[in-house]
Amino acid sequence: MPYGSLFFLGGSLSLLAGGVKLLLRKVGLRQFVICYSALVGIVGVLRLQLVGFHFLIAGWLLMTFCVGGLLLSLHGPNIWAIAGQFGAFSC
Repeated sequence: MPYGSLFFLGGSLSLLAGGVKLLLRKVGLRQFVICYSALVGIVGVLRLQLVGFHFLIAGWLLMTFCVGGLLLSLHGPNIWAIAGQFGAFSC
């Protein structure tokens, strides 16, 4: 899998997180990032298992962990949306 597609997918996930966090204003930042990353990881793993791509599960979980770390380090949904926009549309 080329690295550009991982960058594209991570950017899309951070852009989506920015929009969802703006809708859920009362949820704390750290709690949101943990729940969002866990949800994306679980849904992605289930989807990959159903389709039969078991060898991609470790990469999916690693990418989800990296997106969660990126979201925690950027400190805000507005910045997540800006970073996600550059990541999603730069490829």
